[in-house]
Amino acid sequence: MLQLTISSLVTRILLFCTTEEAKPLLPKVLSVEKASQGIYKFFLVEDHVTEAPEDPRDSASMFRSELNTEESFETEFINASEEDCQDWAVQRMARFQFIEQDIIAILDKESVAHESVAHESVLVKYHYQHLHELHSALLNMAPDVVYPIYFGRKEELTDENGIFDVERAMKLSTDPCDDDGVEERSE
Repeated sequence: MLQLTISSLVTRILLFCTTEEAKPLLPKVLSVEKASQGIYKFFLVEDHVTEAPEDPRDSASMFRSELNTEESFETEFINASEEDCQDWAVQRMARFQFIEQDIIAILDKESVAHESVAHESVLVKYHYQHLHELHSALLNMAPDVVYPIYFGRKEELTDENGIFDVERAMKLSTDPCDDDGVEERSE
């Protein structure tokens, strides 16, 4: 079972950019705020050498949380594979209390065409504006409700471009009836 915990510190998801074409999308993605709290949800990973600050709550010296459209950005993760990003993140997740455990986000070539982000804990791509809904469902809803929808119906809820329909999944998570209005029953 996937178990995510939130410490008393605000945690954020590591965001990797693996292609030059996705760089213009970064300011939009970084500006997505956690609903009603005004807290940014991503830390932008720029290089491989990021070390822990003396005070583990001092994340500002390690990662950016925002990026202006005019601001330049360089990253050592251009052309990195999903596995490279995952490996880098796993090595740091246990050391840094302010990094969301078991979840990373990747902006890749497909992200540009569909304004989507690869969310590696659930292995789906979704429109970046639905980050809060996806994250909230996985953290706050009952696993016996969320997992069958987000994992069991992944193919059904993914469009021809490979983008997961978070809005429809949320509707199915909160409505005990399926799309035809027929209540689903488990035997």
